[in-house]
Amino acid sequence: MKTIPMLSAVAAAVALLSAPARAQTAPATPTVAAVANPAASNLPAPLIEAVRQAITQNPEVQARWHAFTAADAHKDVAAAGWRPTVDLELGWGRQHRVPTPGAPEQRFNRSAATLTLNQVLFDGFFTPSEVKRLGYAKLTRYYELLEAAESVALEAMRAWIDVERYSALVKEATANYVEHKLTAQQIEERAKAGVSRRVDMDQALGRLALAESNLLTEQSNLHDVSARYQRIVGVKPPAMLPPLRAGLQLASLPGSVAEVMREGLPASPTINAAYENVRAQRQEIESRKAGYWPRVDFRIRQTWGNDIDGLNGRTRDLTAEVVLNYNLYRGGADQAR
Repeated sequence: MKTIPMLSAVAAAVALLSAPARAQTAPATPTVAAVANPAASNLPAPLIEAVRQAITQNPEVQARWHAFTAADAHKDVAAAGWRPTVDLELGWGRQHRVPTPGAPEQRFNRSAATLTLNQVLFDGFFTPSEVKRLGYAKLTRYYELLEAAESVALEAMRAWIDVERYSALVKEATANYVEHKLTAQQIEERAKAGVSRRVDMDQALGRLALAESNLLTEQSNLHDVSARYQRIVGVKPPAMLPPLRAGLQLASLPGSVAEVMREGLPASPTINAAYENVRAQRQEIESRKAGYWPRVDFRIRQTWGNDIDGLNGRTRDLTAEVVLNYNLYRGGADQAR
């Protein structure tokens, strides 16, 4: 799989957040099918869209996504070491040859074109080690992308739930305020008519003031969570939020802490990212050992020349060879690595 669309991370994050904990397993390869769960269907469609929008617009998720695509490209760069290289060299200049003493000097123009094909036969296992290392690095970036997507999805769901909860509290506080206001008006009319006592009216007005204070508090809380929702999702929350279904709740929980650790750790993107990063670092050590090995190349070179090395006229030279290059001393660079 060359690339993974960003919506894959969105779907995975939503599925993981809505699925039962016992159903979560860490994928061996980065595929959406490994983390998708039918429990996501219990989520309201507007909530899924809000989570998707929050993830796709989040700067950290976008940075992780570009880091993942860059890691994929780096792996392709390393895999190019298995393929041949073709180089074309063109040259033109003035050559001055000083032969043996007593012979006249030679000055002439020269031109040459060289086409070289080079195929690496052995590079000290550098290329396969680098391909493996960058493959592990790609998985590291993938799990980091999932980690960021899940974190943003969780924050978006929290913001949704808070807006829904405080909207309900504002409705309750509004109804309570209206009820106390009607009661206060009735008691005030009765007090003016001499039916009720003044103390009853004062008590009703005090309760009305408390109801109004509670309403203002809940409206302030709703304003705060709505602002947080807009900051996370990027848009204002809808006027009416559909309630979450009971299916969103965890179907069951592990019976012990050991079982929680056994099932939770393999499903954690953070743990998986750290594990793949360790594998990448170990493979980098293997890559650096290539400096102790010789390098073997198969090379074919075709040269077309004119007045080359004192030979008048056009020349054509074809060379096929196997070249071994073994570094004997590099100033201690291999040991320092």
